[in-house]
Amino acid sequence: MTDAATQTSSGETAPATTSKARKKGGRPPGVRRGEKVEVRVSGAEKADLRAAATEAGITVSEYVRRRSLGRPVTARADRETRVLLRRIGVNLNQLARAANTSGAPTPEAGLADALDHLRRVLAGLE
Repeated sequence: MTDAATQTSSGETAPATTSKARKKGGRPPGVRRGEKVEVRVSGAEKADLRAAATEAGITVSEYVRRRSLGRPVTARADRETRVLLRRIGVNLNQLARAANTSGAPTPEAGLADALDHLRRVLAGLE
């Protein structure tokens, strides 16, 4: 018997199964995008669509789909900015928590104000 097969209780050889279930990628069942919509645009409009899609980090088809269905399109730079601001906010929060638990005065008097301001900025980006 090989390593890739196991013997069943009836004495038959069955293929070995792995303990890890593989995740299937792609679209969920029943969500097939088989329909096509054609739109004529000028060369300049097509260039604008490509530039906007590239800035958002998505394909032109996805960009047009989202815009035409009223879904949000966020530029990649905005997403990266949000990630960086969240990291800064986490660090500020950790500093404030450490200062509050140790009883030591905050490193800067305006730390709480800076943290509140950062939260307002993050709320405005979402």
